[in-house]
Amino acid sequence: MANQNGKGSSPRNIFSEDFRSNYDDINWETRKTSYQWMKEKEYSNIVIIDYDGWDRLKLDESLSEKITKKEFDRRLGMSTSMNKFGDNGNPSN
Repeated sequence: MANQNGKGSSPRNIFSEDFRSNYDDINWETRKTSYQWMKEKEYSNIVIIDYDGWDRLKLDESLSEKITKKEFDRRLGMSTSMNKFGDNGNPSN
């Protein structure tokens, strides 16, 4: 039986040029507005009922601010939300 370490059969050398160049190409701080994050597939079944995680006095401005996914997830977690359900009772897509 083959040993499976993560996605490959052997550990990756973090000091290799391939690893470093790939690591440097990743944009760890992608910023989007909350409106844009809400359109991402992983959030498409979520309805925000109360925007507690955003500045509700300046809601449009707060939703238009460019933030990271981590910050969006934090704000979403502070808010009241629910999943959308289709006619068959399953989450809609």
